Amino acid sequence: MYVNSGRKRITLILTCFLTCLILATGCAKEPSSVDEPANPTAVDEAQPYFGLDFPSSTVSRFAPAIFREEMHAPPIFTPNGKEVYWSFMDEPRGVRYMTIENGAWSEPAPAPFDRGGRGDSPFISSDGTRLLYLSYGSNNEAIWQVEREDDGWGSSQKLPDEVNQNGAHWQASMADNGNLYFGSEGKLLFSTFENGNYRTAENLEFSYDSDNAYAGSPFIAPDESYLIFDLGLDFTHADLYITFKNETGEWDEPVSMEALNSNGNDLYANVSPDGRFLIFLSSRTGIQLPYWVDASVIEDYRSQN
Repeated sequence: MYVNSGRKRITLILTCFLTCLILATGCAKEPSSVDEPANPTAVDEAQPYFGLDFPSSTVSRFAPAIFREEMHAPPIFTPNGKEVYWSFMDEPRGVRYMTIENGAWSEPAPAPFDRGGRGDSPFISSDGTRLLYLSYGSNNEAIWQVEREDDGWGSSQKLPDEVNQNGAHWQASMADNGNLYFGSEGKLLFSTFENGNYRTAENLEFSYDSDNAYAGSPFIAPDESYLIFDLGLDFTHADLYITFKNETGEWDEPVSMEALNSNGNDLYANVSPDGRFLIFLSSRTGIQLPYWVDASVIEDYRSQN
């Protein structure tokens, strides 16, 4: 009688142990969420744009297996899709990058041109020959430029005072003709490029929703036909807006890009050099992460002007 009771107790203990082991093993394989796969650093193919299928007209998270930390600038690709640059909200500071080397995507590393490790907000021209980024100097945040060379990027050059005298913040972007667009102290500015030189930056002339509005991170179309920027109130709840240049060369009234905007902050849009997709930052899940959508969404707003 006592022997049978002991055997039953041992059997019960073993059963409980095996059950817990199976459950623990199953839980370990379960990803934390749909946006966060179990192996967050895996890249299956060394293909341009990480081998991802291009997005539809519905906004979706960009590369959640790779970009999981809060970002200050979204991933910006070279025209061939084989290099990507970005910056984080927190550590590690500076412009980061990945590239395809020896048939595989490299590990994230500091960008070679950002020698001081203080760079931020990269932008790449549509032909891939120039890269802009922002970096803190002795007085303010300024725009710097590097040009493409045979073996990579050349040395960084700070743009002249005609551009940087007012400071800059977040994305600066460049049209194919060299004209420059950027934000400074809540206003949007532009500097035309003529005969190899920049002219003194001027305010963009179009109305915002409110006198207290804070505009920033403009993306200019390569042909200057449209401009996307974000607009918020005193740094809170930014939304993406778009304005088109009309037949007289003036900017139309900006339109809210409602298909992209959410209850969080939506900002810092950038269209891929091939014009196939638009990528931007959104805090709709709590922190600023990259999202993307088919760039054809831009045409949906042209008819609203």
